[in-house]
Amino acid sequence: MFTAPEADGPGYCQPRQPPDWTCAPSAFDDGVTCDCACGTWDPDCGDPYGAPMTSPRCGAGEVCVLSDENHAATPGECVPRPSNDACDSAEPLALDADVSGTTRGAGPTYLASACFPFGREGFDVVYALSLTAGQRLRVDATPTDPRFDLALYLVGPGDAASCDGDPSCAATADAAGRGGAEALRFTAAASGTYHLVVDSYAPRSSAFVLRATLE
Repeated sequence: MFTAPEADGPGYCQPRQPPDWTCAPSAFDDGVTCDCACGTWDPDCGDPYGAPMTSPRCGAGEVCVLSDENHAATPGECVPRPSNDACDSAEPLALDADVSGTTRGAGPTYLASACFPFGREGFDVVYALSLTAGQRLRVDATPTDPRFDLALYLVGPGDAASCDGDPSCAATADAAGRGGAEALRFTAAASGTYHLVVDSYAPRSSAFVLRATLE
């Protein structure tokens, strides 16, 4: 028969919040409010690698994300949500110009499992451009974070609804690995609007530079 050992001393009350929590103790995991930037991640802010949430501690247009995406126990911080985080709000992609962007603050909207063997679970943003049949497009993309494994894929032609569900891709590029630049090449078989998605293999984010040209 098991006998519990005698206690060495009186019991005590242990705080329910982590020791590095800096906001009101009752705010941690209260089941109501995402409290961002409070020393550690608040479970009320959801999956730190899922769609980012708004927080009353963030400004207008900002969402709460991990300050270091390589460590889930790091604090949340408020960052702007990219305006082009879905096909229905895609940013027009300029040709023959360096276009700076970021996936930080975006959600993992598109998995692209029909385009890659294992899909792409990263945070993604979208650009749109019009092509006529026979035009040859090249898009070069360079991440600023050497740990970021960038992926590109092109959906279309069609309107924003062509991205819904698990769309097939007209072209893809994901060969360089972490920190490497990607080059997507595509010859349009049909005229129309195409959506270029900047994504990544893992749920990480980075700033990047795009350059699209017609060859």
